[in-house]
Amino acid sequence: MGYTAKDEFVPSTAPKAGTPVIDPPPNHPPQDLQKETAEVAEAYRTGGSIAGAEKLRLLVITHSFDSSFGWDGDYINKLVQASAPTLQAIGKDLGDRVRNGTDDDKSGPLKEKAVTTRTLYSLSDVAKRTGLESQQALGKALAEGLPDDDDLNQFDDRLADMKKKGDSFFNPDGASLLGGAIVTALQAQGKHEAANKLGEDHAPLAPPTTQTPSNNPPSQDLARDTAIVADALKYGGPAAAAKQLRDIVASHFYDAAFGLDPKYQEKLVQAALPTLQQIGKDLGDRVANNKDDDTPAAFMRKNVTHDTLKDLADVAQRVGPDGQKALGQALAEGLPNEGDLNQFDDVLKDMKNSGDAGFRNPKGAALLGGATIYALEGMGKTNAANTLKNNHDVLVPPVVQAPSNYPPSQNLERDAGAVSEAFQKGGPAVATKMLRDIIDSHAFDTKHGLAANYHEQLVQAVAPTLQQIGEGLGNRVTKNLDDDTPDEHNNKDVTRNALDDLAYITQKVGTEGQRTIAKALAEKMPDVGDLNQLDDRLKDLKKPFPGNPIGAALLGGALITELKALGKNNAAEALEVNHQPLDYQGRWKPGMTLDQAKNAHYTNTEGQLAEAAGSKSNWFEGDLQVSPGGSLVLRHDNDEKGNLTFDTWLAEGNKLGVGMKVDIKFDVPKIEDPLKQREAYAKMLDSISAAGTPGERLMFSIGMGEMSYKMGDAPDSPTLGQEIRRRFPGATLAINPPGEGKLDSAKAQQMIDAAKAAGEGPTTYVANLDQITHERYSNNSEIDKAVAMLEEHGSVSIWNSPTDFPQKTQVGNVNKTTEELRARGIQGMIDIKKSTKAISIFGIDASAVN
Repeated sequence: MGYTAKDEFVPSTAPKAGTPVIDPPPNHPPQDLQKETAEVAEAYRTGGSIAGAEKLRLLVITHSFDSSFGWDGDYINKLVQASAPTLQAIGKDLGDRVRNGTDDDKSGPLKEKAVTTRTLYSLSDVAKRTGLESQQALGKALAEGLPDDDDLNQFDDRLADMKKKGDSFFNPDGASLLGGAIVTALQAQGKHEAANKLGEDHAPLAPPTTQTPSNNPPSQDLARDTAIVADALKYGGPAAAAKQLRDIVASHFYDAAFGLDPKYQEKLVQAALPTLQQIGKDLGDRVANNKDDDTPAAFMRKNVTHDTLKDLADVAQRVGPDGQKALGQALAEGLPNEGDLNQFDDVLKDMKNSGDAGFRNPKGAALLGGATIYALEGMGKTNAANTLKNNHDVLVPPVVQAPSNYPPSQNLERDAGAVSEAFQKGGPAVATKMLRDIIDSHAFDTKHGLAANYHEQLVQAVAPTLQQIGEGLGNRVTKNLDDDTPDEHNNKDVTRNALDDLAYITQKVGTEGQRTIAKALAEKMPDVGDLNQLDDRLKDLKKPFPGNPIGAALLGGALITELKALGKNNAAEALEVNHQPLDYQGRWKPGMTLDQAKNAHYTNTEGQLAEAAGSKSNWFEGDLQVSPGGSLVLRHDNDEKGNLTFDTWLAEGNKLGVGMKVDIKFDVPKIEDPLKQREAYAKMLDSISAAGTPGERLMFSIGMGEMSYKMGDAPDSPTLGQEIRRRFPGATLAINPPGEGKLDSAKAQQMIDAAKAAGEGPTTYVANLDQITHERYSNNSEIDKAVAMLEEHGSVSIWNSPTDFPQKTQVGNVNKTTEELRARGIQGMIDIKKSTKAISIFGIDASAVN
């Protein structure tokens, strides 16, 4: 029985037009441009051009069949066009490699190799799967980055190679489309030398020759597909064949949803066994002959072992036990029975721990490595098996993990043992990475009825290992060992990597887990004012991507708290330079009143959130708007960069236990369609419910019109204000006055009436500082009367616009102004900033005003 629109896996935002051919598979991601363009941007920020291009490619593949579900069939084209800023950054990076004469054997900034080749392959595949406008966007982004030169280094060579049968990145259709789009864009930009150079191998892209993707899956044809894999081996070697097998297996991911044989991927791997055996023999020969990946194989291909095992590991996690067994058997047959497997075991080990997002695949490495060990032991090749066992567990067929939407079983003894073993074999950074990976693997436990607090239980279970990690990091501080100095396992960047993982983990667990982690670090930390690189690494984590400001605030703050509890005040003070002590109850606790509030007025972007997380703020304010695609996003100005989705903003604030002030700005830009406006309000409330933000940590900054907005067509439909009271009875309504100008008793009475109409509950009445400043108006007693009226029915909260315009009330000393407001009876949140010192458009120095 297929899923219906009532199932949780079908997004409520999915387009209703069209008749679905099939239901989407479980956990199929919804169409969310804001979220997925952010994912592409994040992949680029953390993994460079290769990771950004590959993330876009995988998202395009994932959504290729959306129209069959009755969803927007043009979504993948919109996704590519929405990702234009990231594509432009990728184009600039590739253009810089051309300008600098950087070949693909030279590493990128993240130590990745083959940057140009791998990036262009991913983008050419995107071009093949999308339509004309997306192809033009790809071409334009890359053309903008290229210099107008007739020597494009390896850029043109790599695109030309993709059209040649036998190239390991063979993709003639995609290369033609991408190359042609770049030529067309270069011509339009007047870069004729570069256009002529690329034009030697690619015709300009014209609409009649543009390939529009099909929404149907490829047909299941074992003879054809096994022949394609065999041809790839013949013309390109092991890495080309493994890549071809991986791509074919990935293209059949949705077969079962279309009523096709769900076991086709499994059958394909088994049918391709002869080719896999030849791949195994080739890799085994490289081991036997001690050939490193720097040594080219046939077809002048480098990194053969690395690239081949990467793709076979990806296949291993996409197929079931029989397919994994076939992969392990083929590799084991080719391997010599030696204790030194050259780079074969190193690559599989690195795949579990690599910082390269495009290569790291701990699950696939575990499956492929474990299946190979099982086969080696069956063949009596115990020396080779024991070598692989240094980093992998044998994969016994009955417990081989078939791909599914279900999480691994919850087994504390097994998982705690894995973390302990990782520490023994690799030290602190390897152990923290193992713990992080295990926690990630249980991300969906609750959806399958498993214990919701397994993460917390696991951290308690690994407390002894955490203490060993703390001792290891403490010793590095004591001995003044920088991250350039390897540990006993020859690992560098130990402090940075371990803290990165622990900061991530502190976000995933509750207060007890945070306390356990911090206590383990604090117990072995020397009480010194110079913590070597430990405080530096935590400070670095406060930055936005690739940092982790929320994790840094939690880990750094908890560590300060535990150090103080142990009397290690010197170490605590060293950390307090950049971090606030963590109160495990949260920054905003039940019973606190708004006169204790410290509001971070702007937390719409990654940078603003990072700054707020590192401050003493206990309230975060976000300006909630609706994106053109219908998503909820935090935005104040259109030129802001790195804007957060509403769901992300709520989740990050919840982790810190701060109050969340939602400033509803659905009129910026105004939503003209009444139905869409109602849907936006409902989506806002649903998102808050899903995030689980406690009512006492929730505030809605809401205008008079929004308070009375009807949430339905029936006469007795509740207003938005009433619906907020019903769903979040502990939340504070921050009611704004009707219009600008002086706050008077008439405005105050309207605000009070609006609060009464919504129902009983916490209320604060908001005014701009300009509206209550005595010096601006005559009859100041009217202002004081209005303030007193409002304070009888809640509290009054004040904010200001800290601009240099002389018509605005100027604030020179925030503390003094705050004291004056308190003396006037203002009991709510005072959120004022010092006025800027700039020359206004009227030519008046704002600092001289007031």
